[in-house]
Amino acid sequence: MDRKWIRNRRLRHKQEYIDGILSFIEVAKQHVNARGRTSCPCVKCLNKKYQTIPVVQIHLAKNGMLETYVIWREHGETVPTPTPIVQDAPGPIDDIHNILNDAFPVVEEAQDVDMEDCLEGGGDTLGGMGDAIGDDEGAKVNRIEADQYEKLLAEAERELFPGSNGHSVLTAMSG
Repeated sequence: MDRKWIRNRRLRHKQEYIDGILSFIEVAKQHVNARGRTSCPCVKCLNKKYQTIPVVQIHLAKNGMLETYVIWREHGETVPTPTPIVQDAPGPIDDIHNILNDAFPVVEEAQDVDMEDCLEGGGDTLGGMGDAIGDDEGAKVNRIEADQYEKLLAEAERELFPGSNGHSVLTAMSG
């Protein structure tokens, strides 16, 4: 049953409100203590006082129900929990490698090339820009970027502290 009746005080003397009270009373009857009492959700008792079922019914008709009491927790209802969506997330090391490859796209393109050839100027890993810069300067840029990339890659794989279960310096900084 729709519970709009709880929030609409103008309905208190209408059949919709009375039907709502009766549906609540049916639920409350299933949740009485050893003395035959249940918590009263009227605006005066605030679910803090225990009353008999007939008294709860009178209180609800006379005083109205707490407008916020739409999930009847004190009377056995539970809050529905949304089903979590589980997605496989890349591991922290994979994330770091992707970040490094984004930061050093030139080095990423050169991964299939022998690094020694790059450092000796034997290959152009700047996508054709080596000729424009000049062979010596191009090799120097390659060497600097390759060194930076290698250092960061080593940090990504270095354990943060002994026994840190695969956490590295960079994963600690990134998350």
